[in-house]
Amino acid sequence: MQERLKIFVLKPGEGWVVDVIGDDYESLTDLQVVDSPADADIIWLLGSWCWDRIPAEHLEKKVVVCTVHHIVPEKFDVLAFRMRDRFVDAYFVYTHETAEIIRANSYKPIARVAHWIDPLRWKPTDKLSARARLGIDETSKIIGSFQRDTEGRDLISPKMEKGPDVFCDLVERASKTQDITVLLGGWRREYVKGRLERAGIKYIYKELPPQSVIRDMYASCDLYLCTSRREGGPLCILEAAVMKVPIFSTRVGIASDVLHTSQIMDPALWTLSLPSEEAIQFSYERALQRGPRGLVLSYDDLMRKIHEITHK
Repeated sequence: MQERLKIFVLKPGEGWVVDVIGDDYESLTDLQVVDSPADADIIWLLGSWCWDRIPAEHLEKKVVVCTVHHIVPEKFDVLAFRMRDRFVDAYFVYTHETAEIIRANSYKPIARVAHWIDPLRWKPTDKLSARARLGIDETSKIIGSFQRDTEGRDLISPKMEKGPDVFCDLVERASKTQDITVLLGGWRREYVKGRLERAGIKYIYKELPPQSVIRDMYASCDLYLCTSRREGGPLCILEAAVMKVPIFSTRVGIASDVLHTSQIMDPALWTLSLPSEEAIQFSYERALQRGPRGLVLSYDDLMRKIHEITHK
């Protein structure tokens, strides 16, 4: 019997989305997960911005797969990319746009992969029960946003690729006709909180809640808005879709792969409304096609092929 390949998964340790992806993979993979890159056949740079935590001697000797979640062209550091690219044998990406930028700067093979979603973890939840657990009034009009929006360098400047300015513009416009409350989650929400406070819009903020609370936050929403300009996912699209939470998104990342076309919005034309039940059901069924076990096994197959064709 062929010996199982050993894989070390580099996770950032931020307690947020990428760590969850890594934990899911480690629990479902058929490869042997090891705790040290020294013991691995394959090093997966899932938290690719943390690549220099791994000693160069291991990166040189092992097969290295690097996930690039997304690239913001205006922030793309070619020199930093090439420093890491010296050690990388293959790339995983989520979108065509990211693949094109890598292809222009590296000859290494690129595989487009998919995000998974666990429908048992993100199952539809009764709105009133969820609001009761969170202490949210059942009559409130809730618009949700659980993505970081502020640059870490100063905790003031908007993270423009996430579109927080667009989100605030839409919410401010909606607040002129309805009394709304914004439900915020995730870290670095300073920009949006500041805009909401200046506009006199009520908000509830939960910084880094556990997954069970995030599920109740989704269920509490009358509407979720994704207003990003650049994304690899975002996972909120899958999470909202599989929980049957009404969502509108800009045409970004995986939005067009998952959501009904009527849920892809042009922010300049959007008015406060809800997707149809047919659209919500369509997106729900699309999201269900991305179950974790099957996609993790497809990652395993790619890892084996990359290891087979890479000689170190």
